[in-house]
Amino acid sequence: MPAFDVINSRGVSVTTVNVGTTTAALFPVEIPGDGIAPYPPIIGNDLFHLLEHFAETTEPTNPVEGMIWYKVGGFPHYFNGVKFVPMLGAQNSTAFGFEMLPTALDIDFTVAATVPIFTAPGDGTSFHPTNLILLPQAAFDVTTNALFNLQITAAEDVLEDSQIITPTPTKHGFFSIEGMTTFAENVDTISLEVTIPATGGGALDLRYDAFLFGLNRE
Repeated sequence: MPAFDVINSRGVSVTTVNVGTTTAALFPVEIPGDGIAPYPPIIGNDLFHLLEHFAETTEPTNPVEGMIWYKVGGFPHYFNGVKFVPMLGAQNSTAFGFEMLPTALDIDFTVAATVPIFTAPGDGTSFHPTNLILLPQAAFDVTTNALFNLQITAAEDVLEDSQIITPTPTKHGFFSIEGMTTFAENVDTISLEVTIPATGGGALDLRYDAFLFGLNRE
């Protein structure tokens, strides 16, 4: 078989595959030309990558417009011709959950600390948090409540000091972020600062998973 053109969905030729060559350096999938052997592993790998939507923690190289990438540990993304965009984003949803850092899980509210919970990806998108949900991890043994806030560059510049009142392991905490103009962009990190830890008896325990929700804007 002679050289052939690869045609996209719009009927436009995107490349020519010559005899004895492949498209390995051009696309996330490899298209073999005539004379490439053995070609079954190439086709098999291509099909599996399409099946799994290129599941990986880092984005595929040489993406093409319209392709879907499943970010392991995060959200599905689509490539808009310039960059990968979360499928649950401002482009197709009014609100979405941020991709939280591993440190956002199991935050100890009995210890004064500043814990990073979200970092913007640095792709030119700004993230505007509107809500924080705290999910309880275990049974509690506290006698005083914890005080905390959210910050990027200074205490309370995202969420003012808030208190976990009468914590119970059967109820989550919901905090509305209102009136703040601070948002995360570039590679800004939003941190949760426990300013006044909870206190209690010998089996002191007050731990939550933190989740931010909000809007994004390119």
